[in-house]
Amino acid sequence: WPDFQHVLDPLVLNFYEHPVTGNFGSYFILNDAIFDDELGRLLVTDFKRMAHALLDNPGTPIRDIELLSEADKRRLLVEWNATDAPFPDDKTIHQLVEAQAARTPDAIAIAYEGRTLTYRELNARANKLAHHLKSIGVESEVLVGLCVDRSPEMVIGLLGILKSGGAYVPLDPAYPADRLAFMLQDADVHFVVTTETRRVALPTNGAIVVSLDRDRDSIAAREDIDPVNGVHPKNLAYVIYTSGSTGTPKGSMLEHRGVCNLIAHKARKFEIAPGSRVLQFCSLNFDPSVLEIFVTLSNGGTLYLLPQDKVKSPVDVVRLMKQERINAAMVTPSLLRALPHEELPDLKVVESGGEVCSAELVKRWAKGRRFLNAYGPTETTVCVSDALCEADAIESPSIGKPIANTRLYVLDERMRMVPPGVPGELYIGGAGVGRGYLNRPELTARSFVSNPFDDGGGDRLYKSGDRVRFREDGNIEFLGRIDHQVKVRGHRIELGEIESILKQYPEVDQCVVDARQDATGDTKLVAYIVPKRAGKQFDGELKGYLRLLLPEYMLPSTYVTLDEIPLNTNGKIDRAALPKPEREPHAHMELAAPRDAIELELQQIWEHVLGVKPIGVSDHFFDAGGHSLDAAVELGWDW
Repeated sequence: WPDFQHVLDPLVLNFYEHPVTGNFGSYFILNDAIFDDELGRLLVTDFKRMAHALLDNPGTPIRDIELLSEADKRRLLVEWNATDAPFPDDKTIHQLVEAQAARTPDAIAIAYEGRTLTYRELNARANKLAHHLKSIGVESEVLVGLCVDRSPEMVIGLLGILKSGGAYVPLDPAYPADRLAFMLQDADVHFVVTTETRRVALPTNGAIVVSLDRDRDSIAAREDIDPVNGVHPKNLAYVIYTSGSTGTPKGSMLEHRGVCNLIAHKARKFEIAPGSRVLQFCSLNFDPSVLEIFVTLSNGGTLYLLPQDKVKSPVDVVRLMKQERINAAMVTPSLLRALPHEELPDLKVVESGGEVCSAELVKRWAKGRRFLNAYGPTETTVCVSDALCEADAIESPSIGKPIANTRLYVLDERMRMVPPGVPGELYIGGAGVGRGYLNRPELTARSFVSNPFDDGGGDRLYKSGDRVRFREDGNIEFLGRIDHQVKVRGHRIELGEIESILKQYPEVDQCVVDARQDATGDTKLVAYIVPKRAGKQFDGELKGYLRLLLPEYMLPSTYVTLDEIPLNTNGKIDRAALPKPEREPHAHMELAAPRDAIELELQQIWEHVLGVKPIGVSDHFFDAGGHSLDAAVELGWDW
């Protein structure tokens, strides 16, 4: 009988000869610390199927063996992708908001710093802006830049652009001027909606500028009726720029139809209705803002905004949520870690997305609440799957099942379906799949491919680059990336873009950027640099250079100087061999030591939070790699 001497190995396959019949048999020994019952069953089933196939056709290459049973194919193609559901596919985003304004004209649509706008007022002001934009040439498919601080005017600008027929290109005021200039030039933007405060520093490149404060009287003189613009559901709604692996951002083009499908699905999942009080937290350049704003305003809820200078402060976020009794919010796991779940009893619906969510966060936040873990690339209209999580779950949450009118496939490198339990790349189809990348036809052709499972031949799939697998219950488990894309506080980052910018710095010979988790589980970026001059250290000058070209969330937290970049036997970068970041002893020639017990305690806290030592008392928390969420979590501020 089996010898269990290898029980500590992950997986052992033994063959034996039956002592009576002389037949050969086999058995697996699975380490239950690695293989659960479900995965073990899947492994044995696939092995049997492969063995029978090889016995029938011994010359068949293993990669050509069909491991899918007919039952598997039915589950993967039909049962788990049975997502057809009604949605307003004959409407546009602004038409849904207009319909809501007609139903509840006197309800509060937006609340901001003591100011409120009713649905009637919001719709009228957006209409005036839309008529003004139409008068200067904005129409269907025209791109309009929007650079406005967080305020009611930001939402008026969004709706006004859509109502005029145009598609908005969000321009975050916090972005470096060079990055904004690139986005405006790359998108060939001829119209920009902004304010005088932001116009001064905005490189508009000759675009026609509509200033919401300077042109206030001209806009106010326009009629306030809903404009007729001829826009249909397959017209462009917005273009959001994300990090690009080639060193430059790329613009994802999304249509009204995908957003209308998202609105219908999330309204059901979030239970948004008149009386809902929703937090608007995300930057317009972070696509969950689409979900926050339009799901709320299409279903009669009230959208609560924070000013620009408060949105990065967890203390101010919590203060608003408590004061206004926010009952629905969409936030990243990074922010959830910083918020006190027990202090927000009114918060009844939480959606976590943008990063991997842990079982510990679910345990903290799901009790007494509706907690959703969501997933979706920007290229597919914010969200393509979600999972309702239970507080007593032991495992990390899955990313769930496809949302309405969405198809998800897990495929191998030859675009063949893999069995449940087997890892593969996630391909996404359905109503939310965008047009592709603006002015990037080759990249679009590589990432948006024909759907081999669509009999009609018209559907396209987005090749996500995410490594996943189907669980036996039809939920999808996220396993990581196939490439070097990472998520930092919900923002998608191509490490190659940061590396490309770093290599342009005159003192940098070679560099690699990697993502590392700190002591709190937060993801930080680390730059490993080989200088052109031996002994060269990279300090404030390099950081200042990067701040001119990259947004804050893409700045490395730590810089490590190396003599050479480690390579594996194939001559490729060996990321596993990159050293753990440590503060170089000579990085600060005069490291200021603590002078009393308080400074010593603060030094120890900083070293723990940042995962860097030693820290001098003259060091700056943020320059040393910290951010506001770190401070909130560790210092335990009084909420």
